[in-house]
Amino acid sequence: MSHGICIFRNVRLQNILIFLKDPREFLQKIGIVIPEDCRIETCIENHDGMSKETKRLSEEAYGGPIVICNIGEGNIARSVYKISSYAHRDSDVGKFKKKLLHESSLEKKS
Repeated sequence: MSHGICIFRNVRLQNILIFLKDPREFLQKIGIVIPEDCRIETCIENHDGMSKETKRLSEEAYGGPIVICNIGEGNIARSVYKISSYAHRDSDVGKFKKKLLHESSLEKKS
């Protein structure tokens, strides 16, 4: 994948710190190459609710894995790649249907 394409990636809690310490390197390792002149911004949605629901992000206290979902998009008309992150239960992975907002034939492959 490259910049400009939306991504949807589930990351385990223990890997989120690796991502936050060096997002560009982390993204490169999963195949998303962001140009050096494009800044990366990360928003943690519902941070207080995530902390409360997961007992302050403690997998031990929570009783199971905490999954952080990330949706990224950008570097189109502006040099910024934005990533929105939110937590959900491990049992929710694959539970929700995702609908493309366009025909799959219109998706540009790079």
